[in-house]
Amino acid sequence: MQRRHASIRAFTLIELSIVLVVVGVVAAVSLPRYAESRSRYQVELAARKVCVDATYVQNDARYGSATRAIEYDLSTDTYKFAYAKPGSASSETALVILRDEPFRVTLLKADFNSAPVLRFSGFGVPVAGGALAVGANTRGKSITVDPDTGAVTTATLDAATVKSLTDAVGPAKVTLTDGDGKPKAPALVTPK
Repeated sequence: MQRRHASIRAFTLIELSIVLVVVGVVAAVSLPRYAESRSRYQVELAARKVCVDATYVQNDARYGSATRAIEYDLSTDTYKFAYAKPGSASSETALVILRDEPFRVTLLKADFNSAPVLRFSGFGVPVAGGALAVGANTRGKSITVDPDTGAVTTATLDAATVKSLTDAVGPAKVTLTDGDGKPKAPALVTPK
């Protein structure tokens, strides 16, 4: 009688090495694209949120026949505005933090007649038009508020503009005031 030996099939070290090299190459090619895609998504999401909130505040001003405002803070990448919960007579303050999830972007610019505050009159018309910009890595979006109608539009920023705005947001001098409004010595504040 002859015995048969069952052959057990296994991977050789060379086959395993080839698979690991292929996986490494695929990962090296796809990770930068994934990061870029994620940045594009986060900037787009943040721009949409800013537009929706500006439109909400405009409508709230119009329906309430009162001035409403959104205050932007470049040093903390935040903005805040008053909102009323449905069915509630009182308003609360909404604070949107753009540097946290799900956005993870930087507030690069907020300029409404040289102030970081967007105000709407009781007719829903902006007191002054202006622009905002948000960005992450080399991606960015500009959000413009029309001075006549208050229409909010967005545009994609190129990488050079995002870099120049990011560099401009760097350390800024802030003049502190004492109790009677007289300026004190300037302090160096480093945002982000």
